[in-house]
Amino acid sequence: MAWFNPIFRYNERQISLTGIAMSLVSYELKKQKLDGARNVTLWKARGGVAVVVLALFIAMRKDFGDFSFLFLLVLLALAYPAYKYLAVRISRKFETLSEEAFKNEFLLWIAKELRLTFQPFGAFLLDEIYKNPLRKEANLCTCKHAIVGKTPEFGIKIGDICLSRDFDKNREDRVFELDKILHLKKKDDTAIFDGLFAKFDFSETFDSQILVVPRGEFIFGASDLKLLKDSPHLSASFDVYLNNPAAAAFLQNKKILENMQMITVNLFGKTELYLGKNSLVIGVENSEIFKSAPSSQSAKLLESLNKMIEIAKIFAYLKKLGQVE
Repeated sequence: MAWFNPIFRYNERQISLTGIAMSLVSYELKKQKLDGARNVTLWKARGGVAVVVLALFIAMRKDFGDFSFLFLLVLLALAYPAYKYLAVRISRKFETLSEEAFKNEFLLWIAKELRLTFQPFGAFLLDEIYKNPLRKEANLCTCKHAIVGKTPEFGIKIGDICLSRDFDKNREDRVFELDKILHLKKKDDTAIFDGLFAKFDFSETFDSQILVVPRGEFIFGASDLKLLKDSPHLSASFDVYLNNPAAAAFLQNKKILENMQMITVNLFGKTELYLGKNSLVIGVENSEIFKSAPSSQSAKLLESLNKMIEIAKIFAYLKKLGQVE
């Protein structure tokens, strides 16, 4: 039986480059306006602090007599942290507005072009992460943005994921595990993963378990899988772990590892893949992926999302052919 060479017909999923360009131009225009407004606000803050310092000095310098110059130095010393505080607050406000503009103009467009739905409050819960070895040591999960939907072959869920490990044993008694819903996070939580997760849920169950990680990477929770050492189809960039030797047959379709390599290059992050039971998970570690991205990277994000969908389609097809159990 000939091996499947996936040249998918993306007629209904093909990205409209004109539409993408328009959405990016719209976002860039809004971002430029926000950057200008932020700079104006920062100058106003500087001016406001200067006016307050000058007013206090004029009003109170007579009270300090010969020490008026020392009083001015004290005011200036206090003015700097006051301005820094205002500057941080202002920058955070405009950063949030910029991210909102990015979501509204670009992420919504991505969802539309992929015929998926943009979900602004995230879509992943910790339980979904625990069902596979990828970052299984985490016990807190935050997801702020997600794109969700379905194809005839599988359900799709793509989102930004921040996984961390909370070592506060007092939080073990969580009422209804509200931290999974409210995305609670403490300063002493240890970050484990911050990037993009794509999850594809199939209607059929896979007996095979396949884990693909960057070469030399150790994955906690994959102790029941064995490293594949002897195959002519192995990549120099990735290690492959399997629950049985027969699962290595998927490597004969070179497109899977080629796509993973392309995703790694496009998104500047370590790329991991796990197939098991009825789901496929692809993770890319880069915290900036679903934030405001430069125009030059936006097309690469779109290409990478299509590559992930393509990988899921390949596994669905191989399952149908019986080439992956």
